[in-house]
Formats: sequence, C-alpha cells, structure tokens
Amino acid sequence: MSKPIIIRVCGNTSCAKRGSASIMQKIEQTTCLVAGKKNQEYDLDYSACLGCCDFGPNLLVDNNLVLGAEKNTVMEEITKAANTTTQTTEEKEANLDRVLNDLI
Repeated sequence: MSKPIIIRVCGNTSCAKRGSASIMQKIEQTTCLVAGKKNQEYDLDYSACLGCCDFGPNLLVDNNLVLGAEKNTVMEEITKAANTTTQTTEEKEANLDRVLNDLI
C-alpha cells in the first residue's frame, strides 16, 4: 500500500486573496475530504505561508511547490507534482547557485 499524497494549500493572506479557498473547495469536492482529514489517497490541509506570495494561490504537494494553482486544473497539477521527484538539498543549492551566478 502506498502512502497518501500530502497536499497543503497555502492559507496566508496573499494566497487567500488570490483564491486559495476556491482551490481548497475544489480539492475537497474531488477527494471527498475536508481540510485536516486524510484517507488512503490524500492527506489534505491548509499550510502557513509557503514563501511564494507573488505567484499564489500556492500548494505544497509531497514537498513540491505548485505555484499559481488553477481551480479547473488543480487535480492534474497535484498529480503532476506528486509524480515529480523532490530535489535533494544539494540539488536545490546547486540550482540556486546557478541562478545567482546568472544574475551577476
């Protein structure tokens, strides 16, 4: 048996203004869950700020960010994020170094 997909919808002010409640509502309807509950497929809840306020509404799916989630495609976005291998800390730091070097 596989573990449930962990979905966290940003509930911070910026994401809320950009529609995180409607995103959560769509996920709840699709998964038959409410925030704070889980089943064999999904573990659903709100999160604190994910730090990407300019791109909201945002989700964290199995440690992968989904920026600017769309209500009509959110379940596809969740599936894609859940099937993406999470980068290690070293990979994230290497990517950040590359981005910073490109800016200089």
